[in-house]
Amino acid sequence: MSDNKRYTDALIEFHKERLSSLSNPTMKCEGCQNPRQFVSHQDKLIFTCGSQGSGKCGVQYEITVPHYTYFPQEYNVLSQCIYGHGYSDDIDDVSRYAVETAIQTFEFSKPFQESVKEASEYRKHCDTEREKLVQQYQKLNKEESRIQQVHDVSRIRNTNATKRLKLQKMMKETDDPMQLSQLRKEYVDLFVNEREELYPKIDELTNDVSDDYVVIKQATIDVSNDTYKKTEKKKRKPRKKPPQVTTGS
Repeated sequence: MSDNKRYTDALIEFHKERLSSLSNPTMKCEGCQNPRQFVSHQDKLIFTCGSQGSGKCGVQYEITVPHYTYFPQEYNVLSQCIYGHGYSDDIDDVSRYAVETAIQTFEFSKPFQESVKEASEYRKHCDTEREKLVQQYQKLNKEESRIQQVHDVSRIRNTNATKRLKLQKMMKETDDPMQLSQLRKEYVDLFVNEREELYPKIDELTNDVSDDYVVIKQATIDVSNDTYKKTEKKKRKPRKKPPQVTTGS
């Protein structure tokens, strides 16, 4: 099972169980004293059988939701880090300047050399993070597949255009009615085949909108117990039957 499928299944189960408890607030996990609890934090969902800790009636599982970033903005920030764009009024901030070569040629103070070294390492870190970001974006949007689709569309168009020109030339040059009829049929078939083969590919490319939000931290599911799989409902007291009224004869 993929991580995304596991996360989706856990999320659906959490909210399904939560709705069940909302409709029946007295529902408990089997053998537990307190009603089930569903705790929602900013980045975490916790399902317990009413108690704290990791005991039988404690935390059943925790879902840590994924963290996303907006690709264009994050890419721009990392690019500024690498190429030194931006402004800082800190006179010791040399991250904007490529001075690694200069300190090898001229003599500078030890603190300045350390600042240059730190700035160089920071740029390398940003470069690595940007490469990861681009890879995630391409994987998310199947960029290689889209590029191949564009090539396929272009190839089909060029091939069909060449065939059309060839057929048009042959139709102009022939004096044979039978051959002309056959060439016209091939010409029409070419348009029909193009509509069936090419148009769906163009529609797919047109409708396939890129997703600009990239996961920078994957979701996690930590399962501690499975007590919640069996529940107990509070038994309702039987309703008292109203006394029968007898009438004398």
